[in-house]
Amino acid sequence: MPPHPLLDAETVDALEPYLEEIGTVFHAFREQDSGCVSYGVAIGGERWFVKGATESEATTSLCRAVKVHAAVQHPAIVPLQHSFDIAGGLALVYPWVDGTVLYHPTVSRHGGRTAPDSPMAQFRRLPVPVILRALDVLSGEVVDGETGLG
Repeated sequence: MPPHPLLDAETVDALEPYLEEIGTVFHAFREQDSGCVSYGVAIGGERWFVKGATESEATTSLCRAVKVHAAVQHPAIVPLQHSFDIAGGLALVYPWVDGTVLYHPTVSRHGGRTAPDSPMAQFRRLPVPVILRALDVLSGEVVDGETGLG
């Protein structure tokens, strides 16, 4: 089987140019207050979420994430597929999952959880049974593999 440009990568100089070389970057999350920059990238028929850090605090955070993923697997947690070094930091590779981030801290707008139009506020306005099904997924109380959230 030929090497996969993301899943077999060991070290790259600069993340974004590498992603543009091996696929199509269809989304960039640049203003994260974590110090990370993340990308949605399509390679062939696959879509990936790649999160990179070159600042020391952000790199330390991604190193912790690797350890958490090694210790915890859960159907509601998107699994880490691979990690590789980038100049001055680390990159993590996950399968792309469509969805909405409930809390989206950015450099220009820190969270906005309480704003009426925020994803968190929209989630809180859902009918109680829908919210309870979401919590059931997190607690492992999924009946017959169905969440009813789809």
